[in-house]
Amino acid sequence: MRACAILMLAGAWEAAALGAATSRPAVPIELAPVVQAHQRMLQQRPMGGRFKLSDLVTLTIENGKLKAPIGQAARVPGGERRIEMEDMGGQWKMNYMLVQGAQQSEYLMLTRYDFDSFADFGIWCINFYSHSLGTVSISALAGNNEKTISLYSGPTGVRLTITDLPQRGVPVVNAMAASMEELRSKYPKEVRQYVRPILQRLGGHDVLGVKAADVYRAFPQIHPDENTRKRVDELVAALDAAGAEQREKASAALAAMGAPAVLAALRLDGSLLAPEQQARLSAFIKQHDEQRAMDPEKARRDPVFLISCLEFEDPKARAAAKDALVELLGKPVSFDVNAPPAARAAAADAIWQTVFSEPIQPAVGPQTRPSQGIGPVN
Repeated sequence: MRACAILMLAGAWEAAALGAATSRPAVPIELAPVVQAHQRMLQQRPMGGRFKLSDLVTLTIENGKLKAPIGQAARVPGGERRIEMEDMGGQWKMNYMLVQGAQQSEYLMLTRYDFDSFADFGIWCINFYSHSLGTVSISALAGNNEKTISLYSGPTGVRLTITDLPQRGVPVVNAMAASMEELRSKYPKEVRQYVRPILQRLGGHDVLGVKAADVYRAFPQIHPDENTRKRVDELVAALDAAGAEQREKASAALAAMGAPAVLAALRLDGSLLAPEQQARLSAFIKQHDEQRAMDPEKARRDPVFLISCLEFEDPKARAAAKDALVELLGKPVSFDVNAPPAARAAAADAIWQTVFSEPIQPAVGPQTRPSQGIGPVN
């Protein structure tokens, strides 16, 4: 209860500091007292050091919920302070609190400011709270206090609220779901427009992007190149080495290979492997698996999944997703699978707007089955 009260008070303090503008300015940069107030507040905070984001918190999705375990480097009490974040844009502040009581807990607050986005009516302030009891809360502001986006993820589910403040603060989206996957299926446009970029700015990567194991399960016609296959075969053999150090090195080498190794691992016949090899490969695949392709055939009929695959790193997967999308929609899809990442993202956005101009019934809902081990692909 005490921890919840602290989070509520922190959110209320932020809201009070943001002001109460209720109309869209014609020239937003001239009407930015709220931004100036935040800039002043930020500069008044003491400097707290320079960090890698991964040393403070790691934002992922596990079992359909947002997870953000607090890193040791963040466990420095002392109130709000400005920090520099390596390899990340924006300006940041941080606050860590250890809550004593019947059940000791801790929470980390991070705030990212992108003040320049205010002029374009973009998202310029993101507040992030991670609590050791398993909850993640995010609130963001866009434009001249015109829109708030709030996302909560906890043990019982997730909730997304989007509010247009000029419209008397009436929520335009007030959605509850059992998982992030269900939320993504029910509100694909809102998740892509708001939630995805917010999580990208906070997590330093595309938290909602499709994972390699899901992609390659959905498209069994994709196979690894010969060099990758041979290298993975060598590493898999080393997973059963007599020495523990050699086995650990092989696991680390697989992890460093990323998606290509996931593809090769999924195409192996797990029945031919020793228990140690099976366990290590399953653990490796699980790191790249969100269980979205429970049924490959259904996944290939899910437009949310297919459009997400258009931005996957492997051009062969992008081509397969485009073909499946053309078949699903019954019309050509304008998308260059070999275009640069920014161009692919823009094209995917255009496809989202076209496909989801009318409500759809997603083919794949929230996943609840346990993680599968490796095995032959049929």
